Amino acid sequence: MTKPQIIRAKEISRFVTLNRIRELSIYNQPEFLELVAPGKAYYARVTNRAGDVAYFPFCGQNLIFKWRIFLVPYCQRFEPFCLVGNPDQEHWKAVFAFFQNQTIQCHWAFGEPDAFILPIDISLDRKTNQFLHLNLPFNALIKSWKPGRKAALKNSEALKMVKLNTVDFCDAFNFEMKQIRGKGWRPDKKEADSILRISDSVEFGSYILRFAVMEEDKVLSLVLLLQWNGRYHYLFSMSSDDGFATDSLTRFFYEFLDENSGSETTFDFEGSSLPGVHAFFKSLGAEEEHYYLFRL
Repeated sequence: MTKPQIIRAKEISRFVTLNRIRELSIYNQPEFLELVAPGKAYYARVTNRAGDVAYFPFCGQNLIFKWRIFLVPYCQRFEPFCLVGNPDQEHWKAVFAFFQNQTIQCHWAFGEPDAFILPIDISLDRKTNQFLHLNLPFNALIKSWKPGRKAALKNSEALKMVKLNTVDFCDAFNFEMKQIRGKGWRPDKKEADSILRISDSVEFGSYILRFAVMEEDKVLSLVLLLQWNGRYHYLFSMSSDDGFATDSLTRFFYEFLDENSGSETTFDFEGSSLPGVHAFFKSLGAEEEHYYLFRL
C-alpha cells in the first residue's frame, strides 16, 4: 500500500484532464474548492498495486508533521474518482490509512460507495441531504407541500422574487450583515468571505444565480444558488426579521419552482443538521439521501 501523493487543487490539471473532473460534482471542481478554501484545497492521489490511480479531494492544512483535514462551508461532500471506473478497496484503504496515521484531526465527507469497498474497521457517521426533483409539473411539486407551507404563501402574496447581478447582491448582502437584529442564521466572517467569492466568481459566471425576495424596494431575503451538472445547489440564504414575518423564503421557492418545474434538474437543499431547517425543507416536499462523514 503506497502513501498518497498530495496535490494542490490548483495543480490537478497536470494529472487529470479537466474534462474528467467536469463530469463530477461541484465539490470536486478545483476552482470551487479554491473559492471555499483558498490555498487549502487538495487531492490525495492513490495508486494501487495494479497501477490504477484514484483521486480523493479534501480541504486541509499541512502542519509539517501531520495534516489537519476539515469541512468547509458550502462544500458538502466529495466524490472520489479514477480516470476510468471507481476507486477500489485498495484505494480506500490507502486513503483511510493516511487519514488515521498522518492527521491530527480529520473531518472528511463523501457519498455512499458500494458497501464492500470500505475498510471494515472504519467508523462513519451517516448524514442526511435533502433534494427535490424538478421534472414534475408545477402543480405536482406544490401538491407535495405540507399544509403549513401552503398557508405561509398567504403571508407573502405582496412579495416578488428578483434576480440580482454581482454588484447588487454584494450591496444587499453587506447591508443585511450590518443589521444587528435577526432571528435566523448569519454567516461568520470566513463564511461571508466565501459567499462573496462565489458570487463574484469569474470561473463559474452564469452558473451562479443570485436572488432577492423583495417588498417593493426592501430586500427581505437573499438566496445564492450554483447550477452544476443538472443540480441547483442551495448554497446560501439569509432573511431579515421582516423576511421571517412574511415567510419570504416560501415565496422564493414558490416562484423558483414555478419557473423551473418540468426541467430535468434537481434542487439540492444541501441538507441541514438544524431541526427547524430540516423540517422547513421537508415541508417543501424534499426527499432524502445519505452520505457519510469520517471523523478522527
